Amino acid sequence: MADETLIVPVADGIADLEAIFTLNPVGSRIWELLEPPVTYRRLVEVVAEEYDVSPDEAARDVAAFVEDLLAAGLIESVEEDG
Repeated sequence: MADETLIVPVADGIADLEAIFTLNPVGSRIWELLEPPVTYRRLVEVVAEEYDVSPDEAARDVAAFVEDLLAAGLIESVEEDG
C-alpha cells in the first residue's frame, strides 16, 4: 500500500488479519534482501551503507528486526556453508 510493505501471515491457507505487519522503509529493504538466503553480516553491511548509519547501529536494528520476524515465524534461520 502506497510506500508501505504489508506482511500478512498465512497458516493453513488462511490469512491472519489480526497479525498484519507494516514495515517502514528499512524493514521493507531488509525483507527484500531476505528473498534469497542472505547472511546477517550482509544485511548489516547493506543497511549501514544504504541508510548512512554506523555498522553498530545497523547491527542493532537488523538484529531486532530479524528477531521479531523469527519470533513471528515469518522467516527461519539456516546454517551458512563453510
